[in-house]
Amino acid sequence: MFYMRFGMSELRSKALAAIDEAANKALNAPVERQMALRFALAFLANFAEERWPFDNFWRAIATQDPKVRSATVTAARNAIHRAVKG
Repeated sequence: MFYMRFGMSELRSKALAAIDEAANKALNAPVERQMALRFALAFLANFAEERWPFDNFWRAIATQDPKVRSATVTAARNAIHRAVKG
């Protein structure tokens, strides 16, 4: 039986897509913090020098204040993309 294996670049892209999905949901309402998102953040943090964007994202997605949530999630998501692609 043949099993397709994903390369590191594909895995990183899929984890970033999960982050983007959660960030988009957070624009409308707080997002429940689940293990799958925690895993995606932890996986991506392995490619970054600094941890703060991942921690900020995790905290911000569940924030009740919509303006704070939107601004913080967007900033953290952008920082995560820069950290893992650069």
